Amino acid sequence: MVVFDKLWFEFTKLPEVTAIVLGGSRSSNNYDESSDYDLYIYCTSIPDKDVRKLILDKYCSYIELNNQFWECEDDCTLSDGIDIDIIYRNINDFENNIENVVEKHHAGNGYTTCFWHNLKNSKILYDPYKEFSRIQERFAVPFPKELKENIISKNFRLLTGNLPSYDKQILKAFNRGDFVSVNHRIAAFIESYFDIIFAINELTHPGEKRMISYAKKHAKILPKQFEESLNMLLYSVGSSIGDVEKNLKNIIKKDKVLIFIKMILITSMLLLVKVNIFISSMIGILSLLQLFIGNSEVDRIKKTIMDLIIFLISALSILFKSDLKGIVENLDMIAILGILAVISFYWIAENKKN
Repeated sequence: MVVFDKLWFEFTKLPEVTAIVLGGSRSSNNYDESSDYDLYIYCTSIPDKDVRKLILDKYCSYIELNNQFWECEDDCTLSDGIDIDIIYRNINDFENNIENVVEKHHAGNGYTTCFWHNLKNSKILYDPYKEFSRIQERFAVPFPKELKENIISKNFRLLTGNLPSYDKQILKAFNRGDFVSVNHRIAAFIESYFDIIFAINELTHPGEKRMISYAKKHAKILPKQFEESLNMLLYSVGSSIGDVEKNLKNIIKKDKVLIFIKMILITSMLLLVKVNIFISSMIGILSLLQLFIGNSEVDRIKKTIMDLIIFLISALSILFKSDLKGIVENLDMIAILGILAVISFYWIAENKKN
């Protein structure tokens, strides 16, 4: 039995320990023999630090006990030279946190679905009462549409379009020569940006490491020059304010995000009133085709014509599936007016921008 196995097995003897799981690269096949261990110990209450130290002293050559930087954890080096992070979590608090995101659709300022990702990708080592398995099964669901919309809506407003949005804060700090603030706000900008990227692709957030490579590998929808634009923004911090502003605008590309939001809202309303899923999907594809149209005057006319087609097909598909006499008594008329409102808002925002 290797040192790591001996260590986690010792923790199974503590009465407050409910489950023990392995996270990070070691929970998958993407690791080598020098990779760190990320060990998560789920409890009804956090074990006393003196009790933990008695276990760690047996198997670790170096111990940092009870670090509280992000969560309660012990950061150590095992006697075989491999580093290990041991994170202690109250299992009820953990479940409530994921419930707020997955079932109540609460969006954060970046990193919204990190705990959910951690849950989905954990490898169970010890779970005698099947508590952790139960939580995994409870949240083994598709990415909720309302959560997706909430993440995009909240975090896009943080990127741009409001007085306290990050793009304005970055430019103000740059003008003042406050480069500590510039870097702080760019970091926050990137947090919200990636929350949007992962939500659009219905991917859970993997955390702060290797986000670009994860997005390139798993995301089907990415902005053009995705990695290059981010690198240019980071490299431009020491240059002119014009370069910073240009690179911020290049990343945001508001019209593209508006198209995504429009597509999500329209297809959601069609599905809500039980329009045929084939027609709903066709409407979604028509909306996404606008991503490949430019911003010239002729292109804007093309987008307007496509929006008229989208509205007509949507309205007709709702009308013909309904009892026309009862249309005002149900959600159908609300859906038609809602789709018209979404398309009108997009048209106003697009033309105001141009």
